[in-house]
Amino acid sequence: MFYRRRLLLALLESLDGEANLRDFQKHAFLLTRGQSRPSYDFIPYRCGCYSFTLEADRKALIHHGWLCDRSDWVLDNKLLLAGQASNPHSALLTSDDQTTLELHTQRWGTLRGSQLVREVYTRYPFFATRSEVADQHLSRAELLKVHECKPAPMPGPALFTIGYQSKSFESYLQQLINSQVNVLCDVRRNPTSRKMGFSGGPMRRALNGLGIEYRHFPHLGIASDARRNLQTPSDYEQLFAEYHQTTLQTNATDQRAIVQLLAQHKRVALTCFELEPHQCHRSSLAKAIIRIFTCQDPQSLTCNDL
Repeated sequence: MFYRRRLLLALLESLDGEANLRDFQKHAFLLTRGQSRPSYDFIPYRCGCYSFTLEADRKALIHHGWLCDRSDWVLDNKLLLAGQASNPHSALLTSDDQTTLELHTQRWGTLRGSQLVREVYTRYPFFATRSEVADQHLSRAELLKVHECKPAPMPGPALFTIGYQSKSFESYLQQLINSQVNVLCDVRRNPTSRKMGFSGGPMRRALNGLGIEYRHFPHLGIASDARRNLQTPSDYEQLFAEYHQTTLQTNATDQRAIVQLLAQHKRVALTCFELEPHQCHRSSLAKAIIRIFTCQDPQSLTCNDL
């Protein structure tokens, strides 16, 4: 079992074995803020702090029999009764995390519902900046503090590139939020990934909840076969030279579509897998987009990799 999932079971155990979805997200958020290296990243979302990874782990724990198959968090003791699990789960945590969990239980273990929401929103107002329920729980003065945490609108147009390699889904989304991206253009040939959240469907749904439009441009991608056996800088140079001579020369339609998105939505990001932009075709594509944009619009266009 992943250690982070063991931490969730220990937390749930400390909450008497049951919690609703929203309460557990907030308890996990508070608990992991006390870790030197948080086991989960969170983003500001519709009901405050939220981790897609945590929700995916809930479903995995149901699948493996640790939780009851319900829409909330409920420990299933069948494995314990069958002698396949030790008790308590906290005994399998590191000493530091055991201490953190004990402090969490003493301080916040009894909080539920509105009291818990208020505790999170007042302590961490940034995570209430996208909440749809903040005005139901906070005073005017507290709502003002939340408003002050919202970043000032950034001018456009601006083009970004971003890879998700080595990033959690939440840290990736937070980079888009911080840069005030309005449209994410997925330029992978095939928008599937074994990393949680990064396949096209889940990504589209998550971005929709953040008010970010998702667009897929498969014909601007590079086939997986062409990326095999890339080892040296010259290998990458050859690949991207071929990309420039083929895709960028023949597919002007999709490039103009991205330019139109820039003109309309101002802040647009191109995304693919590779962490380093010099190892990804998105850099070549970004340069082509800038050339087309500046020919059509006298405004200067910046491009930054996130």
